Amino acid sequence: VKEKTYIDKKGRPAIYQITNTGVAIVKDPQSNMMITCYILGFNQLLWVFGNDPIPVWLKKKVRKNEQYTARLHYE
Repeated sequence: VKEKTYIDKKGRPAIYQITNTGVAIVKDPQSNMMITCYILGFNQLLWVFGNDPIPVWLKKKVRKNEQYTARLHYE
């Protein structure tokens, strides 16, 4: 759905790809290998989109994912 390049504190670039399921996939831009993936939080969604409009359906999906993962921590 959306992609953003990020430079970490050590100066290493990474590509953040946001899927339609609300998952963030982090890849190395040189090798295109996946570094990690995780369920996206709403604040991270805002960071990736910046000033660009976020689709309403994606906001709902991320909120639903947050509620689901919060329940997993308390069960």
